Amino acid sequence: MNPSTHVKTHNRPSTWWYIWQLTKYKPWLYGLFGLMEILIFGIFPQLTGFVIQAIFNQLSGETYSGFNLWTLAAFLVTIAIGRGLAFFTDVFLYFNFRYTVTALLRVNIFDAILGRPAARAVPESPGEAVSRFRDDADEIAFFMAEMLIVFGFGSFAVIALIVMLRINVTITLIVFVPLVIVILIANYANKQITEYRQASRQATGKVTDFVGELFGAVMAVKVAGAEDRMIGHLKDINETRRKASLKDALFTQVLDSAYRNTANIFTGLILISAGAAMQAGDFAIGDLALFVYYLTWVTDFSAIIGDRIAWFKRIGVSIDRMVQQVLLGHRLKNW
Repeated sequence: MNPSTHVKTHNRPSTWWYIWQLTKYKPWLYGLFGLMEILIFGIFPQLTGFVIQAIFNQLSGETYSGFNLWTLAAFLVTIAIGRGLAFFTDVFLYFNFRYTVTALLRVNIFDAILGRPAARAVPESPGEAVSRFRDDADEIAFFMAEMLIVFGFGSFAVIALIVMLRINVTITLIVFVPLVIVILIANYANKQITEYRQASRQATGKVTDFVGELFGAVMAVKVAGAEDRMIGHLKDINETRRKASLKDALFTQVLDSAYRNTANIFTGLILISAGAAMQAGDFAIGDLALFVYYLTWVTDFSAIIGDRIAWFKRIGVSIDRMVQQVLLGHRLKNW
């Protein structure tokens, strides 16, 4: 990489700026997709929780919701059907948006490359170019499609927080402690996330580049009798790629395990606290059922937040590589 490219990469706009530019390309599609995520992971699950709370309160004889059990069961079925229909719409919007953004990025990159002067249109090897066209473009679109689930779970968490605070403040605070811990862990691991992803992408590019050059020089290799040396070199760079990819994947899995185990530990504390509150008469059966129902969603939200923070750092690596490839920042301004 030449020094001028290096400077431009580090002076590029923030990662969020690039994501915002891509969002503006199809705002109605992204907005409708986000609405489906909020309905699926925010609104419908909350309605289910309220119905479950009413059913358990009615079974225990503590309160009466005004509906009989059959009506409440019908509400559950109706909510499930509505959520299922929303899923069908969501899947259509998901793939439509993801592949549209991927195609847009690749078209813009290719257009920028064709517009570059000089004999060599790309600053890196052809293998690196393939890696950035294929892996980095898809990674950005994949992240944007998966990012909207945070808004769905986030809307659920906000409503759940309000409801739980009205029932029991102490237990509610315990529920949301894992979220804070997960964010701290993710921020602490930022540097390692970036380093491992860069190494993995660079190793992949070297393998792709070598395979392309090898197929283009088959006759020269055969004439020189260098088949064994070429195969040996291919094994070496593949081994480097394997180690780099393994470090990247292993570190990601370790972080995910830390997120989920943190949530599981606090789940046990929540159940112990709820049991004590029930013995004291401060917690109804329906409240316990609602809190237990909320536990899965809130703990999943904690793990999702940690995963998306780490993923966001990896997206920064992909954008850096694309900026180095074709000065993508300049192209995005013209969208």
